Amino acid sequence: MIERLTQFWEWFDNRDIDKHLMSWAVFFVTCYLIYWTTEFVWAHHEKPGLDIGAIVAALMLPWTPVQAAVIAWYFRARS
Repeated sequence: MIERLTQFWEWFDNRDIDKHLMSWAVFFVTCYLIYWTTEFVWAHHEKPGLDIGAIVAALMLPWTPVQAAVIAWYFRARS
């Protein structure tokens, strides 16, 4: 059993599947955040633009370093 798990992990690790899955997960979350932001803006069109912009910035700014870190990790693994 342990030998099979070791073989699977070597196969998994040699193909960088963890890095691919993480990059796709970050891409999915980014798409979801953009979708949510668009829906929020459309639903609250009566709010002033500065308020909407502050809410969107509060949502997207913390996510940007996560994207940068995962993309850097992905490309470091590829080279």
